[in-house]
Amino acid sequence: MKLEKYEDKSKKKRKIILISISVIVLVSVSLLLYKTFASFSESAEFPIMNGKVDYFGNSDIYFAFYHGDKELEEMPQKDNEENLVFDYAECDNGASVEWNSEEWAPLVKGLNKVKTKCSLHFEEYVPTYDEAVVKCGQSGAGASECIKTNANLDTTNLWVDDTSDANIRYVGANETVNNYIDIGDRDSNGNPILWRIIGVMNNITNIDNGGQQESLVKIIREESIGNYSWDSSASGINNGYGVNEWSEADVMKLLNPNTVYSGTPTIGGSLYWNRGSGSCYSGKNEVNKVVE
Repeated sequence: MKLEKYEDKSKKKRKIILISISVIVLVSVSLLLYKTFASFSESAEFPIMNGKVDYFGNSDIYFAFYHGDKELEEMPQKDNEENLVFDYAECDNGASVEWNSEEWAPLVKGLNKVKTKCSLHFEEYVPTYDEAVVKCGQSGAGASECIKTNANLDTTNLWVDDTSDANIRYVGANETVNNYIDIGDRDSNGNPILWRIIGVMNNITNIDNGGQQESLVKIIREESIGNYSWDSSASGINNGYGVNEWSEADVMKLLNPNTVYSGTPTIGGSLYWNRGSGSCYSGKNEVNKVVE
């Protein structure tokens, strides 16, 4: 009988120990959960990509997009047709937004409370004339109309002359007028060869387009192409200086396509037009030099 009483006491003691351990574990877990979910706060920074965030509901943050006083249904896409660009943002609850123009996305900073609203405001981007004229230079056959359309952006350096054709001309020194364009020409090192727009000449007869009258862009190269003869001839003709007639001049044959002259273009023929290399006249008595 004494042994049985001892066994009963031992069982009760183990039971008390197990209950105590369980209580300690339960209290510890409860404290850990409380500390994690009740006392913990975090300030987050994360990018929000293009798209509409739902209204307050299950979301912690809500975005509203505006153009002026008009609320937009969604954030404008990059390179949108309306030419809208990011202007500024406002957030409540101490949050703020930094705009990433490359990713075309807002970076939300200081988000430490749920139900935060950020208003993103967009405005229409109006390019400067410098930017517009670069785009015009990439418009090919539409460059003249592009320049005329954007002429009102620069009323200081771009004037309409007093001729009946009302041509548009640039005025001012080279360093004050940024009207250089890249039309695709490259030097031997692959660097762009820039051209400067003189203006838009109206009512020009275009022989390459059936003789129709068009508005054409007049351009001049930024750098000299070198010293070449207007015309050259044997010493017995005008003392070797050639003739003062554009339709027969050597420089005309150098600059234009070979359909405008007859004969074998062994020297100078359309080399500049065709971006070729060879010999060009560079002095009287038919003196010439090799150019690349």
